[in-house]
Amino acid sequence: MKEILAENLQPLFDNSDLSGKCTYRGKLYEVWEVSDKDFENMCSMSEEDFEKLCPEGMWRSAVGSNMGGCPDVQYEIKDNKLFAWDGNKRSDYETECEECSDKNNGICDGNEQDFEECYGKRKYNSLLEYLCEEIGASQPRNVCALAVDLARYNNLTLGELFTKYEG
Repeated sequence: MKEILAENLQPLFDNSDLSGKCTYRGKLYEVWEVSDKDFENMCSMSEEDFEKLCPEGMWRSAVGSNMGGCPDVQYEIKDNKLFAWDGNKRSDYETECEECSDKNNGICDGNEQDFEECYGKRKYNSLLEYLCEEIGASQPRNVCALAVDLARYNNLTLGELFTKYEG
């Protein structure tokens, strides 16, 4: 069984011998489970054949992403905890933090609100907002690759990840 990230994929299954089960359907994306055999058939399908069967659709799959290390920072996304990665912009905050007047002998004298104001909250309204704003990923292939890793590291399926953190 394979999980894929898709948009408007139902016509593919309606117009072919392929079958799949939709485990998540949102405003932008769907997550489908397909058999290994149907996945192979989808992979070998030409773009022209896919376009004839599913003119408004697209799908992506990934083994994982190229993010270094495992996601080890806890974020709050859609009121749920998720281990995820800090984005590159957070290292910029660290540089600014070194020059901050609240820093005294290497320790921040500011309160939690001061820290969050400087460093930024680790809180997002949705998975896609986190991926775009924190990581800079908005293209479907990048979203798919990162989501596959986030699901794996948080012991979720791709469908569960999107259901819980995207809604």
